[in-house]
Amino acid sequence: MNIVTDLGCDPAELLGNKKEPELDAAQPVITKPLPMYGEIVAGDPAPPHEALETYEVLAHLASPGRYVLRVAGNSMAPTIRHRDLILVDNEAPKRHRLADLSGQILAVLLNGQATLKKLFVERKDEEEVVMLKGDNPDSHPIMVGSSDELLIQGVVTDIVHREL
Repeated sequence: MNIVTDLGCDPAELLGNKKEPELDAAQPVITKPLPMYGEIVAGDPAPPHEALETYEVLAHLASPGRYVLRVAGNSMAPTIRHRDLILVDNEAPKRHRLADLSGQILAVLLNGQATLKKLFVERKDEEEVVMLKGDNPDSHPIMVGSSDELLIQGVVTDIVHREL
């Protein structure tokens, strides 16, 4: 039995004689632009804003179906604060049932009004009860009734906090 061969390593490394490698040189930051569709209200639902621009994100965060929104309001504080930027994936809701998204932060249209909330889906008797709730204890939950139109615009995947 030869430990060097079995481990597939350099004998100097086993004896502690191997010179430490030089630190890697700084690597360039690679970014890609994502569309930024204005603001979404973290509060009572409001009409969506349509101010198209772009925002540079790290390349590994960019993918088709992702976009950026600026948050207006504090119903999701302390998790997401006023003026923070959020990265939203609009492909995720297409791959999941509504109940699978329970507990996630979503950009939604409720009766045509945009809001940012955490979705909760529970079963009571034979019915699904859907609620939109902010993380801020002062925000009121919104019960989604059977006559309401709820459209999931996307799942929040990343948050960029902006200090005021």
